[in-house]
Amino acid sequence: MQFKHVFFTLIVLFCFLMQSFAEEIVRLNKGSTSEVAYSPDGQILAVAGGLGIWLYPTQTDEPPDLLAHSHTITDIAFSSDGERLVGMTSYKITLLWDVSTGELHNTLELETNAVLIDVSISPNGQIVAVASSNGFIHLWDVRTDEILYTLEAHEQNDVSTVLFSPDGQTLASGGSDGVVKLWDVKTGELQHELTKHPESVQSVSFSPDGQILASCGLDKNILMWDVQTGELVNAITTRSAWIFTISFSPDGQTLAAGDIDGNVIIWDVRTFQPQQTLIGKRYSVSSVSFSPDGLSLTGVSPQNSAVRIWDVSTGELRNTFTGHSSSVWEMSYSPDGQTLASINEGVISLWNIKTGDIRHTLMGNTVSFSPGGQAVAIAGSDSTVRLLDISTGEILYTLELDNRAILISFKQDEQLVAILDANGTILLWDVKTGAVQHTITELGRFHGNRFHGFVAFSPDLQQLAISRPGATIHLLDVNTGKEKYTLRGHADSVRNVSFSPDGQTLASASWDDTVRLWDVKTGKFHNLLIGHTGQVDTVTFSPDGKTLASGGSDGDMYLWNAETTEHKRTLTGYN
Repeated sequence: MQFKHVFFTLIVLFCFLMQSFAEEIVRLNKGSTSEVAYSPDGQILAVAGGLGIWLYPTQTDEPPDLLAHSHTITDIAFSSDGERLVGMTSYKITLLWDVSTGELHNTLELETNAVLIDVSISPNGQIVAVASSNGFIHLWDVRTDEILYTLEAHEQNDVSTVLFSPDGQTLASGGSDGVVKLWDVKTGELQHELTKHPESVQSVSFSPDGQILASCGLDKNILMWDVQTGELVNAITTRSAWIFTISFSPDGQTLAAGDIDGNVIIWDVRTFQPQQTLIGKRYSVSSVSFSPDGLSLTGVSPQNSAVRIWDVSTGELRNTFTGHSSSVWEMSYSPDGQTLASINEGVISLWNIKTGDIRHTLMGNTVSFSPGGQAVAIAGSDSTVRLLDISTGEILYTLELDNRAILISFKQDEQLVAILDANGTILLWDVKTGAVQHTITELGRFHGNRFHGFVAFSPDLQQLAISRPGATIHLLDVNTGKEKYTLRGHADSVRNVSFSPDGQTLASASWDDTVRLWDVKTGKFHNLLIGHTGQVDTVTFSPDGKTLASGGSDGDMYLWNAETTEHKRTLTGYN
């Protein structure tokens, strides 16, 4: 169902002997992730998402196989013998694969305007239950490729979850109407209607012996039901406002519940007391920056006020800068590695890297260091760009604009500064004389968003990459303002773009959980970096261009070999 991807840790939790492997998969998963499932023998971990279903072998280091599909797979389930795997898309399509061969056996395409929400396969692999947003459940016989029953399960409400009992004789369903229903699979008749949840039911789980059904939803309660009688036998009241998913352990002794905060609570089924709470990742990464020598990497999260610095070679956290009054959205190193600029709520702080002290505090939202690291250009909401001497704090030049600057970039020779303002005007400012050399107004109205860095100049200031809200990137000629190429390929909004130091490659970060590399000369797609388990918000090259760093909502920063696109290291610190 639609919320399950939030609780990856929950689903893999009970494969205790493979827990360390599962933690690696969290970092190495390819594409957006919507659902995971272990095969019954524990030999395969299936990860569903935007590219199809990845099948990871759990006992070897072999690379995963991909069951590719053109639509995002939103839900998956293994048959009890592990020979078949069912997958579902929200586009009315349900698919059945042979796990050993990877062959697609059956495809069911429903004629409905409803969205498909959840899927479950019977233990013998012969019947697939498909839940939809219009209140119906379709029981599909995969042997005959026919619909056995269409159950009017939850009238005009979402069927948020369906699950077969371990013996395959009972089907449980939960809906947005707060009702849990138990169905006879052979006859399609309703056995019990369970009505204690005051809010939408999100997940159900049978005990391994099939005698108890647990249910949870958008209330604080986990309810335990006797499957034979339909009676409520116990209830757990949690501190969480919303519980999205639950699962019994294979021995039936514990129950895990995942909540809206990303936490997983382990409950003792015998005593109904919490055994353990696994704290989820709370903070995303909004910006990353390499030190000039490439040995350190700095990351920042918009949800808290600390700037963290890691050792790239070891992955260890070296330092943490605190002192911001609120969330930090962006930072940048000076080329000599002596100064770090951080931005939060219109205040730019210039930090001494060695001492951790603040050198200067200035008002502004945009900052760019000169290639030599001796000066910094700063712009704020007052439509003024200032050139500051870092060592003395003296303002060298001031340039008044008609609109606020959303991007500033120095040319490598330090003489020219390119400025893009909120009206779509590009100005080339000669910082030696303080005069504006050239103005380009052909871009038209452009609403920039400094927090996510939708724009970037190439190092030679000849090209400008712009990503307006959406999945498309525009590559423009700075001298003419004309568009050279339109870069298409991302499936969701592009949140950041960055040129390589030689200007030949453009990297783009997207909310489709991927980073793409583009050939600047031809405008063609070059490569795809898959690894993040959440939206990617920021991307940057190391000074030598050999390493690419990306960060996003999964709280991890990934280091990639920019030439081979091989994943080098994962830096954590925002848990």
